[in-house]
Amino acid sequence: MNKLGQVTLFVIIAIIIVASTSAYFIFRKSSSSVLGEKGSTSGFESVKGFVDSCIDNVTEDVVYMVGVGGGKYYPPVDSDEYGYTYHYNSGNSTFPTKTEIEDEISINTIAKLIYCVNDFENFKDINITSGTIEVNTNILEDEVEIEVIYPLILSKGNVTVTLRDFDKRIIPVKFGKMYSVMGELINENYYSTEGICISCLVDLAYENGLNFETYNYNGNDLFVLSDLEEVNKDKPFRFIFVNRGIENEI
Repeated sequence: MNKLGQVTLFVIIAIIIVASTSAYFIFRKSSSSVLGEKGSTSGFESVKGFVDSCIDNVTEDVVYMVGVGGGKYYPPVDSDEYGYTYHYNSGNSTFPTKTEIEDEISINTIAKLIYCVNDFENFKDINITSGTIEVNTNILEDEVEIEVIYPLILSKGNVTVTLRDFDKRIIPVKFGKMYSVMGELINENYYSTEGICISCLVDLAYENGLNFETYNYNGNDLFVLSDLEEVNKDKPFRFIFVNRGIENEI
């Protein structure tokens, strides 16, 4: 091989070596920004696990509380002395829309999540910058879907990791089905100024796999919907509301 050919070959080999080395360091640098890369994100995994745990606890608690509150997390102005929400008050329906209940879940999930992470007081060795939390809730017949977008920038030394989207939470409760039954009860006037058709309410609930209970106190009727499959569970999901202004039962 002549000298020109040898020089050309060495140049090509050198280019390949440089390109391979550069690619290695570029890949290594990129991989250090992916959470879970061994040896490069020490402690970052625990931050994500901590946030995931908060999301799990908060989303379930908020959904259950909104169910007990008849669509509200905190007792509204139009509620009884025990904090239960009126949905039918002296002939006037105050039944919330599904969108309003979804917004109620989303807003309170954000508030409770901020409280749960507590400004990441347990992670003083990591610099954590939080962005604006967004929560999207979708009430389906047999479950509630909650999507949490929580922008976080974690940095320690010369390593930085960015988090944003967390796994969608699925709360397996029949919130949507209970809402539909409640809407039908109100729209079809199963209870009106003429009285309450208790047997009608029981039958309608049973047809949808739900349990219906009613309690009368101080001129109010407390209605409770729950899942027939969860009646004997320690923590059954319930949708509770109060009706005022009707004294007769049919």
